[in-house]
Amino acid sequence: MFFTRCLQYYKHRIRVPGLLYQGRNKVVPRVSVDAKRRALCRLLVEQDNLDILKNPYLTVDEEHGHTRERHAVKLEKMRAAKKLKMIPHRHLEVELNHLNCSKKWE
Repeated sequence: MFFTRCLQYYKHRIRVPGLLYQGRNKVVPRVSVDAKRRALCRLLVEQDNLDILKNPYLTVDEEHGHTRERHAVKLEKMRAAKKLKMIPHRHLEVELNHLNCSKKWE
């Protein structure tokens, strides 16, 4: 144990003036084999995703207007809901009909 402590004490450490990871004398960490493997796996997954996206599920003709029926039903429901909220139209002749009881001068 004493020998290990001595070896760790005399281990050469790089003294970097200023900030460790910036500037001309920065410490550049070594790229490990595990980091390379993880990066390769991420690239392979991304390539698989790109291959899936290249071949679309629907053709251009099938995709054109494929939600038209659903949209029409939703629009019809919206219009019906608006119509229920509205007050029915009233005409002036009907409202002022009580004034037409007699049209002659007396």
